[in-house]
Amino acid sequence: MEATKDFQTYLEARGSSERTIRAYIADVTMALESVRVFDAPDLENYLSVLAGRGTARATVSRKLAALRAYGDFLEFAGKVERNPALRVSIPHRSPRVAQESYVRNRNQALGEVVQTTQLRVTEIVMLNAEDVSWRDNALTLLSGVRVKLGEASRVLRSYLSGRSRGPLFLSETGDRLSSQRAHDALERQEVLSTVH
Repeated sequence: MEATKDFQTYLEARGSSERTIRAYIADVTMALESVRVFDAPDLENYLSVLAGRGTARATVSRKLAALRAYGDFLEFAGKVERNPALRVSIPHRSPRVAQESYVRNRNQALGEVVQTTQLRVTEIVMLNAEDVSWRDNALTLLSGVRVKLGEASRVLRSYLSGRSRGPLFLSETGDRLSSQRAHDALERQEVLSTVH
């Protein structure tokens, strides 16, 4: 499924503002990259992962509102019988502790991947979870080249916690980690000086 032009038309007909439409489409597009099926269990798990990274409650609430609007659209279009997002609630987590834990795990995995593969940070942040082959213990780059993960696979697997879609490394708000943020994290770990 994709957040299509029809969803935008539906929001416009509902009287949503241009700003809301842009935000909802971005939120739904990001969610659909991570969930396997647009149903309550997958959506609840997706929001729980965001909360587990320390994403602000207001941000999670907005993303849930976007998913409920998309569910309304699917129901209106006859693609689902009932909007599954209406059965999803905002997970309760400790934002500060969760964010610190997530950032620590992410940065450790990022450092391990950089040191093991010797890839450029700009290449790594463009990868998706789908580019990881656990069977071959390798990463497939955008160029098609395969690079062995070696010992980094254990830490990377722990960081992903079963997530198999979407950007490989995510920011605290669930967006793709930028090259600058990745560089900053690696410099704090003194990783870049050892590989470049």
